[in-house]
Amino acid sequence: MDPITLALLSGAVGGAGGKAVESLWQAAGRRRLARYLQDVSDEARAAGQANTVEFLSQLAVRLGRLEDRLKMKPEEAVQQSLRDPDLLVTFNAALLSSARTSDAVKHDVLARAVAERFIAPPDSLSALASNFAVKAIPRLSSHHLQLLALAAVVYVVRPPGLPLAPERYAINFTPDEEALVDAYGSWLKEAVRIVRPIDMPSDADYAHLAAAACITFERGLKRYLSEVLYPYRGRTLSMAARSHFEPDVISVASSLADLWEGGLKQITLTPPGILIGVAAYDQLSGNSSEVDWHSPNITQSVSPADVSVWNGFEIKPEFMRRLGEEVTRSAQRGIHPWDLLKYR
Repeated sequence: MDPITLALLSGAVGGAGGKAVESLWQAAGRRRLARYLQDVSDEARAAGQANTVEFLSQLAVRLGRLEDRLKMKPEEAVQQSLRDPDLLVTFNAALLSSARTSDAVKHDVLARAVAERFIAPPDSLSALASNFAVKAIPRLSSHHLQLLALAAVVYVVRPPGLPLAPERYAINFTPDEEALVDAYGSWLKEAVRIVRPIDMPSDADYAHLAAAACITFERGLKRYLSEVLYPYRGRTLSMAARSHFEPDVISVASSLADLWEGGLKQITLTPPGILIGVAAYDQLSGNSSEVDWHSPNITQSVSPADVSVWNGFEIKPEFMRRLGEEVTRSAQRGIHPWDLLKYR
């Protein structure tokens, strides 16, 4: 009996999710992995099998967590999945990918992709994203996974309850919203600390992520980091309301300025990039974030160029920032811009 079957039967991968994984392994994975590893050395085969056990263990945990969203027992979901060739191909692709690496983050991300495929309707965006993600993960380094995790924190991931729903006439928070926003600054600082890459990404890193279908890269996008990091979308808030989180947002934006200008502001995460980035963030942080494909953050929309100065409540902070920069540059060149305002 092969080591993986022994591990499954011995209960090393336990719970309801473990039983589901055992059924998948026996029905679809065992023979495929055996063929995949048949021409490698004994040492490489043993390493690949050990890697696969770790992946299957992570998948069992993921399936156990998804039991409520499955609306059926994991074993029943597996029996249903055995009639879905696309899901089985996704599972086998993840299985073979897991055998190639001992990276715990990759195992968890692969398990997340397969688990999401379980609950996704066929041909849905979530199903297609899972398929792409499983194929992309073996082509990514740990550095790329961390960069995608950072992009996910910047553009997509927010604490439960955020982003706030757009309200046409709301400029302040309800008490419940205020409690959410009060904690946002601390969450953002910690999330960025966890996922910030050690090495500065290069143009080649971004090109590789684009080639792996995880991002698109477009120069000239008009994005402002402090606005991207706000914990809401589509709602105009007063200065008093923003004071709950704005100092922390500005601090984080300042700490990420080099990464932002170095290329982060030019990328848009694709659906598989979102799935991988969120899963990598969860693995690094120990959190559990659900990807909501209807969230306004998923679009990562770029606001149209806005040259207005007054938004109905105040002079826009971005205008004041740019004005300050221009005055500073002019003063450094010995130009006195205020002379142009004198009466002549």
